[in-house]
Amino acid sequence: MAYVLLQEVVPDPDSAQPVSEFYRSWVEPSSHFPTSETGIDCDTLVWNLNKRDVYRLVLDTCLAPTLATTKSVRPYITQVAWSPAGMLQYGRCLLASVTNYGCVLVHVPRVKQWLTVTDISSLWTEHCSQNWDDAGDASESISILQSRAEQLKATAVTWSNLMSSGSKDFGLLVVGLLNGDVVVWRINPVDARRNKDDLQPQILLHLDAKMHRITALHWRTIDRQTYWLCVGDVRGVVRMFSLSMVRNKLHCTLSTDVWPYSDRIQVSKLLTVPCDKIDSSSATIVALKGGFVVAVALDSEGTVVATFPHLVGNLSVTGVVVLDKQRLMVVTHSGSFSLFRVVRNGSLLKLEEQVLSSFKVPKSAYYGIAASSNKAIFCLVTSFCVLFDHLIQRDPTQLTFFKLCDLVDPYALLLSNESQSLRQYWDCLEIIRLQGPPFRKLSDRLDDLSTYQLKMQFWLYRFSVVQGDVEENPERHMALKEELKRAEQLILNRHACVRASELMRQDCLTSEDQQSLSLLLSWLQKVNVEMSGEGPTYTMAKDVLRRASKFQYLMDSEHCSICDQKCDRIENPTESQCPAGHSLPRCCHSLLQCSDVPFWICRVCHSISRANSGLLEAPVCVFCDSFLYLDDRLLLPGMEEEEEEEEEVVTEQIQEVEVDLTANHSLKTEDGH
Repeated sequence: MAYVLLQEVVPDPDSAQPVSEFYRSWVEPSSHFPTSETGIDCDTLVWNLNKRDVYRLVLDTCLAPTLATTKSVRPYITQVAWSPAGMLQYGRCLLASVTNYGCVLVHVPRVKQWLTVTDISSLWTEHCSQNWDDAGDASESISILQSRAEQLKATAVTWSNLMSSGSKDFGLLVVGLLNGDVVVWRINPVDARRNKDDLQPQILLHLDAKMHRITALHWRTIDRQTYWLCVGDVRGVVRMFSLSMVRNKLHCTLSTDVWPYSDRIQVSKLLTVPCDKIDSSSATIVALKGGFVVAVALDSEGTVVATFPHLVGNLSVTGVVVLDKQRLMVVTHSGSFSLFRVVRNGSLLKLEEQVLSSFKVPKSAYYGIAASSNKAIFCLVTSFCVLFDHLIQRDPTQLTFFKLCDLVDPYALLLSNESQSLRQYWDCLEIIRLQGPPFRKLSDRLDDLSTYQLKMQFWLYRFSVVQGDVEENPERHMALKEELKRAEQLILNRHACVRASELMRQDCLTSEDQQSLSLLLSWLQKVNVEMSGEGPTYTMAKDVLRRASKFQYLMDSEHCSICDQKCDRIENPTESQCPAGHSLPRCCHSLLQCSDVPFWICRVCHSISRANSGLLEAPVCVFCDSFLYLDDRLLLPGMEEEEEEEEEVVTEQIQEVEVDLTANHSLKTEDGH
């Protein structure tokens, strides 16, 4: 079987070498043959056909993939598609795959292998078989067999964006079939940590696109209830269908021929470029067809306004990446890189091409290109390909990672980040680390920076310390370490202020929340004594302590989780030590001791958090804004089910024994919260 390998870049800020680390996993193709479940016995049918139909049945693996005395072509994955972020817990994605036999599966990650959670093809076969009649005689059976096989075999998939209905989120999986139909499935998110694999697939729309062998699909959201579905087929035709969601039902309201010419140049890729809205144009659809890049401008009503086909040459276009609202980069089979700018002025549309200086991989063919979310890191797929004595010699595929000089500035992307979170911008930090020193300094006064800028500066300092030469300039190295420690303390202090304020606003606190609040306030008291009387962090800590005067009864001593000895006042927010010498790491959210496994861990900076820290919905690292994950190495077989039962019991106990602080102590602060 041919596997699909996935390479996930894992940032390693503590590495002094300009080398990226990758987390490898794989997807195994299914051996399920959807077209073998047509309800017609091909082993019996073959003896009742004429010679021409017998050859047709034997040679077409789509019609009879499991025909007796024949050897089936091994299954392999022909296309994959990522779901929107959030379909898996903690912002991760599901993966949909299509095999050469038309089997559509949905996968979730488990350690290093992606496992199948839903077989869409089996559900579709069950749905179609309810409307099938008897096949009739042999002359009719071969035609019915082909019709049913084309109805069952999927050829393309894509996902919508993440949608919501009330308090429930879901995604739409769009499947293109061999007969030209399009089926839209509603898929619910899955809780991978609790092993909930019931996605409850539901058919929302079955659309006859009047096309043949769909090869490319693309979904674009126009507004909260209107969507565009672009469909391309093997004949080269491209159509756009305008869909609307009304009361959780999907309807097709408009069909537009984007490229109506059946030129026999297969559509390999569809995408949309959101041009600047200087007119009524809402998007430009770009189709890759052989060596052509075809741009079609549509207005807000979905009507074609302008069309511009452009011949790239150099064999076929094998990869494309959208850089921004008006630019995209394409690569051809022969290794030519071109930058296209979509120019739209009224009813005029044009593609301006700029040929980029390409790097050559000797005796190789270029099969695709991909980019990180912020286009800071690109990945090129090449394979050795050269003619030798009438044979084509091939070697395993090679991945080449690179950046675009002068086109993407990682520092500018970080500073202009409107989300004020590093979660989706670690590709920028990783490329900065790989480039090496010198690293920029945002400000000489760390406390004047925002929390987001402070985290950014923290990692720049960390890169400088790790990659700096201690022997060359020991004084500067020590100064950087001091600045790094100060930035880390400021981040922790601000988090402690925010978390303590959140706990003080709650009406009811569990025993662990009370202990966490006690540790947070104890640490802020220490900060209040040691810090100078200037700066936003000091002012924030002082304000929290002023409002915490009514919570002094919670200020209790801490006990070691191992020997139960009384610990002194908290001295280290990342580690606890008792008089007996026991040392335990602290939760980065609650400052409680982490003595139970499994616990959450950050794959970037390795900070940890308790499983019941009160932030289970979205555990985020305090320092790098990355999602925290359960360490798979700490999960024993059957442990996930036990943990789920324990969580349900704990939840019931918390609901029963919640400490109602309002009964004995007023939780209202001076500002009324």
